[in-house]
Parts: sequence; structure tokens; C-alpha cells
Amino acid sequence: MIALCYPKKNEEEFVLLAERLGYKEICFIYDESVVFQEVLSYIKSLKTQLKIYTGLLNPKNIQKARQSVDLIFATKDFRFALEKQDVDIIFNQEIENPKDSVYQRQSGLNHILCSIAEEKQKIVGLNFSLLLGKTKSEQAKIMGRFAQNIFLCKKYKTNLAVFCFAIKPDELRSPNDLFGFFLLYGLSKNNNILLLERIKYNQKRRNGKIIARGVEEE
Repeated sequence: MIALCYPKKNEEEFVLLAERLGYKEICFIYDESVVFQEVLSYIKSLKTQLKIYTGLLNPKNIQKARQSVDLIFATKDFRFALEKQDVDIIFNQEIENPKDSVYQRQSGLNHILCSIAEEKQKIVGLNFSLLLGKTKSEQAKIMGRFAQNIFLCKKYKTNLAVFCFAIKPDELRSPNDLFGFFLLYGLSKNNNILLLERIKYNQKRRNGKIIARGVEEE
């Protein structure tokens, strides 16, 4: 299980809490406002047994970002991101439309987006932290949208990963909490393994060991 965090110069706080909660890996996700070489230097100085990875959120220059980070995330323009951009994961699609229509939930996904994601081998993320700090009615709406997106991803065989995208350290939840969430929606624990598999693939790609998708150097 990997913890996804969006730090604001508090990486050490996230690391300490992630260790206490039983995580083995952590991914720090940044936007393009950071000076990335400084960030990487600081991360290397952290004293921890956790494996630390990095990601960028909605980068403008994805090709350049690929040279430095392990994952690329998109939280907007979902069809464009899936179809035209070299992103790994989309998430927060459940809150793109504030109101549901009369006939269906506006969950941010549909059969077209799921088909594109499956074809392009992108990952659809479900962000557990969307439920935090919400009223019961807001949680019910988001959980209903989660359920619809899980149904669509299963139907169209789209890669799906569940995680907690923590903006503050106290938003981190233990792996057991997330496993309970998996069981609630009939998901396998293997859904989270997708993130680690994608990280390993991207690292090989960055090191020139991927010739084409599915083709690696010996």
C-alpha cells in the first residue's frame, strides 16, 4: 500500500505519520510551482525506511516532468488528459459536477472515458479523502458516485486504484481503513498494486529500458 500526499514543506510530518500507520511506500505529489531539484535534494535527506516516490499534478510540460517524477496525475479536462496527454492517473472526477441530473449521477466518468482509459492503459483513481470533513448527505452523494464509477470501470475493464490523497498529515488513513473501503465496494486489494506497478514501469521508461509498451530491453 502506498500513501499519496500533497505536502506544503511538511514532508517529514507525512513520513512520520505514514510510518506509524504502517505504510511501506509514500508518494509526494507537487505542482509545477516547486523548484523540483531542491525538493528532490530535501527528500533524499529524510531519515526513513519508507520508499519515497514523487509525482506532479496537472503539469503543463509532461515530457519534461517525465524526466524527474514517477507519476503524472490529472484532476481536470479528463477526456483530453486520457486521450491526448501522457498522464498516468486521473482522479477527483466525482466532484467535477456539483449536481446530479434527474436521471443519473454525474460521477465524472462515462462509457467513453472508461473505454479510452482502457485503450490507453490509464488508471482511474478513487480518492478516499473526498469523504473527509463532509456532511452525511455529501458523503452519501460521493459514495454513490464512487459506486457508479466502480461499476463502469469493472464493465469496461478499466484500471482502477483506490487511495487517500492527503493534503494535510491528519488526512492520512491507515491501509486497513482503505482495505475496508475495498471490501465495501467488492474490490480487490490488488487495485492499489497498480500504482506501484506503474511507478516501476515509469522508472524503467525514464532509464531507457522501455522500447515500446510491452517491449523492454534485456
